[in-house]
Amino acid sequence: SEKAFIDFLMSQKLGLTKEQASNMFKFADKDGKGDLDASEIKFICAAVANHTMSVPVRIIVPSTQDVSGKISKEEMTKRCDQVLEILSHLFGGATASGLQRGAYRAETGKIVYEDVKSVTSFCTKELWKENVGQVRAKVADLCREWGQECMGMEFAGFLEYVYAE
Repeated sequence: SEKAFIDFLMSQKLGLTKEQASNMFKFADKDGKGDLDASEIKFICAAVANHTMSVPVRIIVPSTQDVSGKISKEEMTKRCDQVLEILSHLFGGATASGLQRGAYRAETGKIVYEDVKSVTSFCTKELWKENVGQVRAKVADLCREWGQECMGMEFAGFLEYVYAE
């Protein structure tokens, strides 16, 4: 029944209102009988899975200019804000971490140590497929703008180096 469905969703503490749960029930009740059969429940589960923003996207923001030159705290904030805006525009929101210590091997072979911040957002696999080219292009633009050989971009636990070229 609709009441049992709403009670179940409320007990799961998903952040839904009773009105939202009721609307979900009404949307899924394709035959209008006031209960949900297995195919209607499967439909709801598939819709939730396709719209859950559960896949992490992370861009590593460097604190260097032209390989190893340090930037100011204000410039680092500006860089993070640029990445926050990109990910928020595409995926609805993003969060910047505190400073982290990182290192990478430059093209010269030298190990460069730097402070970085990670800017993370979450999306669906479908949203990622739609926007991956745009994200890569924007990160490549930032590499050129910031004088970087490359920048790290992570999707679903896989790190990719995006080059300025």
